[in-house]
Amino acid sequence: MGKVYLAKQKIFNSKNKIFANELLYRDYEYGIKNFPSNITATSHVLINVLTNISEILNETGVVLVNLDEEFLLSGLVDLLDKKKFILEVLETVDLTDDVVERIKQYHKRGFKIAIDDFDCSTKMIKKFSPILKYINLVKIDVLSSD
Repeated sequence: MGKVYLAKQKIFNSKNKIFANELLYRDYEYGIKNFPSNITATSHVLINVLTNISEILNETGVVLVNLDEEFLLSGLVDLLDKKKFILEVLETVDLTDDVVERIKQYHKRGFKIAIDDFDCSTKMIKKFSPILKYINLVKIDVLSSD
């Protein structure tokens, strides 16, 4: 495996305090690669986090990782510590019955679950309504121009 860069994006709470970092995959310094799949990107992030966890967690102790339906259903989440990782469901996830069931299971096991880039539209509220009661965090991009 070649060099892999991670971007660390600070996540603020309602009191403007950093409470976690979101880890994002990059293939070269400051850039984004057209990776073959989301599961590949998330796997690269997790490999790097797990091998350098003390350096990455030192600021907040908690990180968010982006998950698509393939990763949620893969069983790889079972390798993560629920106290250190918040599962961030991408806004593009297809909420099949299997995905919804898996989210319920992870919530029941104590994982915190977030929704990425929630735009508060009727369409998005309707899409995520099957899992909203299992969500601990809704991320809204306050700098978005849309």
